[in-house]
Amino acid sequence: MGRHISWNILSWNVQGLNSPGKHLAVRSLLSDKSYHIFYIQESKLASLDHSIVREFAPKRFDKFAFSPASGASGGIVVGWISSRFTGIVLSSNAFHLTITFTTFVNGHQWILTTVYGPCQEPDKSLFLDWLKNLDLVAQKDWMFLGDFNLFRFPHNRTKRTGSYSYSHKFNDCINTQGLL
Repeated sequence: MGRHISWNILSWNVQGLNSPGKHLAVRSLLSDKSYHIFYIQESKLASLDHSIVREFAPKRFDKFAFSPASGASGGIVVGWISSRFTGIVLSSNAFHLTITFTTFVNGHQWILTTVYGPCQEPDKSLFLDWLKNLDLVAQKDWMFLGDFNLFRFPHNRTKRTGSYSYSHKFNDCINTQGLL
């Protein structure tokens, strides 16, 4: 019987990672040694390199993957500790970043998909089509994190107005893929 290992992931929507104050806030959270992976959505960064990552992430986070912002929105950053896992980017676009991780502790492989869903058409429909048609590997552990910019049920909305057609489409994607 295999040993179960648990990893802590910090997921945060920073609403722009473009100021020293935001860098300091993220660094403060990541200084907690219990985090092994971090995911930042809505970075609003068009480019990223190690020098910028060093401004907001402690040195132990020595690997990262990045999906750039499109205009003034989006942008995904995932960082991890390479002494704990290897990470290989499987796919990336404006609204997701998918990485296969393998732990060094027991060789367990799992997939992380980080999402920042678009707010407007035609990208919202493209995103839902992508999610519904994603080829999930049944034998792999797969985790989705992020802001889908969709709601599942009317009581999840703060405003009671608007179209519910996207919630039906979103629920259809979840059911089609068998997501929990």
